[in-house]
Amino acid sequence: MNRTASSDRRRILLLAAVSTVATGIALSFAFAYPWPELPYFAIDFTVFFAAARALARGLSPYDMSALEQFAPAGAINAVLTYSYPPLLAQLLAPLTAFPLETAARLWTAFNLLAPGAAVAFLAASAGWRARPLAWAILILGATLFLPAVYTYLSGQASLWILACLSLAIGLEQREHHVTAGVLAGLALVKLHPLLLLPVAFWLRDRKALLAGGVATLVSLVLAASFISGLPEAMLGAFSANNVSMDEVLYQATPILYPPGAALAAITHLLVVGAAVAMVAWLHQRGVGWRPFWAAATAVGLLAAPYLGRSDVALALIPLTLILTAEGKLRGPKLLALLAWAVPLLAVMAYSVLALDAALLPRVWGGVTLWITTLAALWFAFKAPTEPRSASVSMRLADS
Repeated sequence: MNRTASSDRRRILLLAAVSTVATGIALSFAFAYPWPELPYFAIDFTVFFAAARALARGLSPYDMSALEQFAPAGAINAVLTYSYPPLLAQLLAPLTAFPLETAARLWTAFNLLAPGAAVAFLAASAGWRARPLAWAILILGATLFLPAVYTYLSGQASLWILACLSLAIGLEQREHHVTAGVLAGLALVKLHPLLLLPVAFWLRDRKALLAGGVATLVSLVLAASFISGLPEAMLGAFSANNVSMDEVLYQATPILYPPGAALAAITHLLVVGAAVAMVAWLHQRGVGWRPFWAAATAVGLLAAPYLGRSDVALALIPLTLILTAEGKLRGPKLLALLAWAVPLLAVMAYSVLALDAALLPRVWGGVTLWITTLAALWFAFKAPTEPRSASVSMRLADS
């Protein structure tokens, strides 16, 4: 082993050691800090936990009276109720073996590790060659992305989606079709931020789409076997969530939506249609896997019917794919860095200037995703095309 390689190896080992220690310190706070002193700690996970316990006992997670049996008094209400596919409750069922507080801290531990692991896997899948310091900055930047930080506190499921979808995208480009599809299916614990996911896999990898469809079908069949009226219960829960205040505050594209429910619905359909057409055109153009998935995930978030603050953490996928790309991409990379910084700048402005609290979700759900989408499309348009008959090795070499 030459001296340069040995030095790089020592740096990587040092980086791994420092990262492990830092993560251990963070987890020690997560597990030891008194729950009542953390405002909103695990507020969303408490609902998921109650739904998982209800489902494990053969009760419907969409029945509020069933949820109230397994949650602290006052934790379940018209806003804080289960409005997700049964898959999320099924996946969290093993955590119901623990008390709520222990389960919440285990979930927090997973969430703390998920952003760094997700972006590291994406960067490694793309063959990113960088110094250990650059790797450390990438992982730390993902961990400190403000929508992810919000998720650590609330216990939402967005970072589960981030981890599963990042693995699926990385494995898809390596042609591990079935595994990628199953992971994409496991990402569907929340439907609204993944509106274009089936379309993207239909265009890119139909074997993976089939595997993901099977995984989703298995989940629904298992739930329907003992929950009567599952389709109606799910639709009712989704509809209730869709008309909540979150839809107004966290809308990704509020400036496109005119007043009036009917006109807004038509406008949203046009936005979704434009997003689908854009993804289809990029596929037809033959861009590489990185620009394709950067654009598909970005425009998918922009076209979502509504987004919570934690859902914006999924912007880490296009941002990572852009920032780890090689070539002359200064413009897209600068925009990607700006998109990362916008939520932080919004919080600073809110804190210093005492602005309206509505600024934060509008910025997180609007400005951040507009900049991310612009960066992703710029990245995709600058990327050279790939031959349709490209070999696996050519697919791995990102355009």
